[in-house]
Amino acid sequence: MAFKKIARLSSLRWVNLNIPHAELNIDISLQMGQCFNWKIIDTGTNGKVYIGHVPGISCSPVALKRTDESTFFALIAEAAVDAEPHSSGRGVKRESKKKSSGPSDVEAVNLMKSYFQMDYSLSECYGQWSENCPRMKVIAAHLVGARVCRQDPWECLISFICSSNNNIKRITQILERFRTSFGQYMCTFVMDDPNPNGATEFGSGAEFAMYSFPTIDALLAQDPASPVASVARDFTTAFLQEHIGLGYRAKFIHNTVHQLAALGGSTTPASTGANAWFESIRRAPLAEWGGTGVDGQATRRRAQDELARLPGVGRKVADCVALFCLDHADVVPVDVHVYNIAVRDYMRDSPADGDSLVLTLDARLYARIGDTFRAKFGPYAGFAHSLLFAAELPQFADSLPVDVVLQMRDFKVAKAAELKQLKQVKADARKRKHEGTT
Repeated sequence: MAFKKIARLSSLRWVNLNIPHAELNIDISLQMGQCFNWKIIDTGTNGKVYIGHVPGISCSPVALKRTDESTFFALIAEAAVDAEPHSSGRGVKRESKKKSSGPSDVEAVNLMKSYFQMDYSLSECYGQWSENCPRMKVIAAHLVGARVCRQDPWECLISFICSSNNNIKRITQILERFRTSFGQYMCTFVMDDPNPNGATEFGSGAEFAMYSFPTIDALLAQDPASPVASVARDFTTAFLQEHIGLGYRAKFIHNTVHQLAALGGSTTPASTGANAWFESIRRAPLAEWGGTGVDGQATRRRAQDELARLPGVGRKVADCVALFCLDHADVVPVDVHVYNIAVRDYMRDSPADGDSLVLTLDARLYARIGDTFRAKFGPYAGFAHSLLFAAELPQFADSLPVDVVLQMRDFKVAKAAELKQLKQVKADARKRKHEGTT
């Protein structure tokens, strides 16, 4: 029989990334709505541990923890041993531990630093952004180390298609079901806090089965409509709706998989063709393109147009993939939250604004908001936008000054009231028009 692979928290081998907290704070970076593949485990007196996945480390899930000095990581599968549950469900029968075939420490450190984009100084960016914006200066002083991650484009694309009209908690749950249903089992992580008296969220002995994110080829192999289907045939729109919880997004995911699969032609594995297409719209290193100007605008537009060809991908989702995966550091994804930040803090004095309240973001206004951020924060405007977005999230309210939090709250309340009133005015106007024609 096949054995479960058990990896215990107490058996992990931690490697120091040697990154100061001013350059990386995982407590912010992994919880600010840019990535949804990290589970947070509160181990009580031993602090938080994050378990998730990093591009390039396909052999193992990754654990991360923060200490007073630095950030550490561990390859979870490296600590895994084969185990079979007893009939009672308690205890395990252990076999010999197998040597991991994963990357060396040096290789793994490099992959982790690539994921956290350690090729630029975040503290220098904070300083530059703060010079041009008093509000940013306050936020930067209280949310130190909020760094944008470089994610896998395929996984990020699916994640943000799922994000439409959704919240962070539910997006994370949907993607976990997606992994469990279609991904490959990697190992089971067991939380065994060395301090049994520590108050923990899950309790000692809690288990988390961890699965890889399914490749396009793996999904096609499970799609009864695909000519290459070879295993369990569950990758259907109905299954995505009912069992994954995707609702109307299910058809977007299903159709996107088939559209990406067609990119490589019939002689190339679907995942290979899709990866080559993603790489074709990746941004060149910042030093090579100079940051702003016509070249930057043309490159941003091309990436947005290419990604928006996919089902369920509009301007905002396209820009999220470009920013969080494809090195477009000056791209600013705009949703209602970013729109409100722009109106509240950066665009209210412009005589061209007119009414600051809108029901929809048209292409002109969307581009204008992005240009406003780029003019204010320069070639890393997308990263600055992410910090300002994080400051609006309720999980970071306790880290900010009370007056900043109250200002954000009062603005949201006022805008909600204005929006309700505007919708009523429009509804009344439609009603009068209808009555006038009958």
